Amino acid sequence: YGTFADLLDRKPKNGGPGFYEWATTKHKNKPLMIAEWGGYHRIGKKTDKSAVYNSVLPELKKRPAIKAIVHFDTKADDQGNRDISINSTPASLASFRKLAANPIFNVKLA
Repeated sequence: YGTFADLLDRKPKNGGPGFYEWATTKHKNKPLMIAEWGGYHRIGKKTDKSAVYNSVLPELKKRPAIKAIVHFDTKADDQGNRDISINSTPASLASFRKLAANPIFNVKLA
């Protein structure tokens, strides 16, 4: 839950830095991939996830070590009560499509 920055900056319960700070401090020259991220809501409670998807690009621009992101997409997670799909509402899907179409994801392989 929360914005993309919330995910990247969330601190562990036992203290310490958030993920992005930890990864870029401990592994300075390594590219980062944010795998299996997403926005969710409880099944049966339709929630617009646009705020989550709209928060991604500004954070990627501020965090150059992130070279890949992989969205986890499911209508029901392993707990059985969370919908992490991109198309849970038309607005969520539109925001995700706008995010995915951004030129930042046009990668040239050497």
